[in-house]
Amino acid sequence: MSDVSRRWVLGSFMVALTVAPRGILLAAEAAPVPEKRLALRGYDPVSYFTEGRPEQGSVEYQAAFDDATYWFKGPEHRATFVADPDHYAPQFQGFCTVSLSRDFLTSSWGMYYPTRWDWMTYFGTIGMFLTAMFLFVRILPMISIFEMRTLLPEAEVKPE
Repeated sequence: MSDVSRRWVLGSFMVALTVAPRGILLAAEAAPVPEKRLALRGYDPVSYFTEGRPEQGSVEYQAAFDDATYWFKGPEHRATFVADPDHYAPQFQGFCTVSLSRDFLTSSWGMYYPTRWDWMTYFGTIGMFLTAMFLFVRILPMISIFEMRTLLPEAEVKPE
């Protein structure tokens, strides 16, 4: 690193940090808008009620409801669904009913009391961060020692 100063390396690193997230955001904004999702992986929702088992639907008979596209086995199942879609569409916004009945929702959890291992992990993480930060500052300081010696002539190292 004789011809590349530490200040140049640090400056290019800071520029990379500020420019990289903008590139990520631009890539996310350029993504195409997805079409309506296919509900139930193409299975007929009415067949769960009429035949008691799932049956694969057809692209020819489809209907849109609640930002999703549903496929049906035939025109009579499609007409039944269109007449009352709330009855045949999946309930509970796609959440598992077993999880809802057993109260696994995060809103129903009690107060969390951390153990000593949780506290040690927390403080150990902070310690690792501070160690890495101090090593970074020691190895790659903001102002190099050579520049400080030229700025402060009385700080020269005297030969013994």
